[in-house]
Amino acid sequence: MPRGFGRSIIDYYDARFSPSCGYCKTRKGKHTHGMWAHLLTVQDYESLINRGWRRSGKYCYKPTMKKTCCPQYEIRCDVTQIKLSKSQKKVMRKMKKYLLHGDGETAQKTVEGTQSNCDAVTSEPEKKENSSQSSVTGMKKDGVPAAVSLENSIDEDSSGRRTPSKGLGADPNRPQCVKAKVRRSEKKKAKMAENGAAANTSASSNTPQPLTLEEVLPHLKPAEGARHKLEVRLVQSNPMSIHFEESQEESYNLYKKYQMAVHNDSEDECTRRQWKRFLVDSPLQAEIDGNGVSYGSFHNQYWLDGRLIAVGVVDILPTCISSVYVYYDTEFCSLSLGVYTALSEIALTRSYHALKREMSYYCLGYYIETCSKMRYKGAYSPSFLLCPETYHWVNLEKCRETLQKVRYARLNVLDGGSLEDRCEDSFTEPVQDIELSRVLVLYKQRMCEYLTYRTQKAFDNDIAEAEDTPSTRDELDEIRQYAALVGRTCAHRMLLYRA
Repeated sequence: MPRGFGRSIIDYYDARFSPSCGYCKTRKGKHTHGMWAHLLTVQDYESLINRGWRRSGKYCYKPTMKKTCCPQYEIRCDVTQIKLSKSQKKVMRKMKKYLLHGDGETAQKTVEGTQSNCDAVTSEPEKKENSSQSSVTGMKKDGVPAAVSLENSIDEDSSGRRTPSKGLGADPNRPQCVKAKVRRSEKKKAKMAENGAAANTSASSNTPQPLTLEEVLPHLKPAEGARHKLEVRLVQSNPMSIHFEESQEESYNLYKKYQMAVHNDSEDECTRRQWKRFLVDSPLQAEIDGNGVSYGSFHNQYWLDGRLIAVGVVDILPTCISSVYVYYDTEFCSLSLGVYTALSEIALTRSYHALKREMSYYCLGYYIETCSKMRYKGAYSPSFLLCPETYHWVNLEKCRETLQKVRYARLNVLDGGSLEDRCEDSFTEPVQDIELSRVLVLYKQRMCEYLTYRTQKAFDNDIAEAEDTPSTRDELDEIRQYAALVGRTCAHRMLLYRA
């Protein structure tokens, strides 16, 4: 079926069991359901994400949450309310420092006036240390305890000022050290007063307003005189844009280098075919909406002085950007490129939000509270987990304590919900035959509803329509399972391929 057909076409696979798990390393087993997507609209894929599905290449999968050894909860971040942590700010400062000074360069930390104001406190450190030791150990001087001797050594000069002896600490006659933040605030007030603006003297004025993510990401605010230049390019991967085709050799080589260094893959496992199947091939149909927003699959490339150092694979959907994978040059591990690329993709989502208000979320894939490999995703606050039964999003902080004790939980009750709550898009289980009547099927290149397909298939096979055979029962159970997993919206909109 040609791209641009306007309908999703999928092959549904029954539940699958794998004895090995990449997260817990046990033999309890991983249970998933799967679909092969020949074509997938961005609207349908977003609906599937909101029901716990993810994609890898053209294969879509959903964990069987109550059976799998490690239940995986869909996680997303609200980019409009993003709160940067200290470690995330540190990553951006580190990148900024590198771009300014280069590798191996040591940026001199200068704090205006701090050293000059503190000279009185730190003058003659050796003598101060010696005098302090004599007072602490209680050694006598001329038969008098050291503490008493020091107390009696404070004299007054001709003007009556007290002159403390060395070793008693800061000179009370000198001004105290002032924090650089306070000095900057006072300097700003003075400048505003000179310009005729009324300086705000309230206590809140001493607290600076936090900078936005866009103001602190170095590649969005390049500094003058920087030694290096970091450029981020968003290129469409499917269908391939000209810019993607020109850079795919470098991108593949970077992927191979990353997989071998970080995941210990052999060179034979990192073939171009495997890279293309995993990170280039996509079932998503490219679209452009009325706001000029392009949807589909993209590679977000990070170029440092003309050298490709990182690639973030993303899907741009109507209300979110979904992260698929990231790989980077391990020679730049010190720059924490995994964190930096995630922050960059959050900023990208925020830029789309400025064009389209509904675009508010950054999806990071699956989350497991008890798995150290997954917990980093919860660092982007505020984050929300998808309830596996009601498909409502619940704040991560409300779920942590429960998920540390039990692996599977109905999350909506942690957010004030009840056990009777259900998703409006879900079928009532078990799905009744009458509810299957609107499930769409693609049979012999024709789109039809399930009951029409069943009649046509019976006619083609010269079987009485009402005949109840094991094969027809198995297929009916499969259709019920498919409808329950994808939900009413997708079941009535996507085409289920039948041979």
